[in-house]
Amino acid sequence: MKIKMYARKCDNCNKGMNEGYLWESGYACSDKCLYVDGYTKKHFQEDYKADRIYYTEWEELDNDYYFLEDGTEIQL
Repeated sequence: MKIKMYARKCDNCNKGMNEGYLWESGYACSDKCLYVDGYTKKHFQEDYKADRIYYTEWEELDNDYYFLEDGTEIQL
């Protein structure tokens, strides 16, 4: 069985992710994990216009670590 490796970990659900939102406060794997703690679509629009948030994909893993699907960090 091949282990799936993830480049980042969601700051809300703590699961591994290879795509999602990156902003000043961290990472979110989905809209569900982005819009928490009072963060709204209006906040998103303001942050997006100010280049403080964007959606991206990570194609490569860091040379020092990666994450499993459950968010466990693996040091290399």
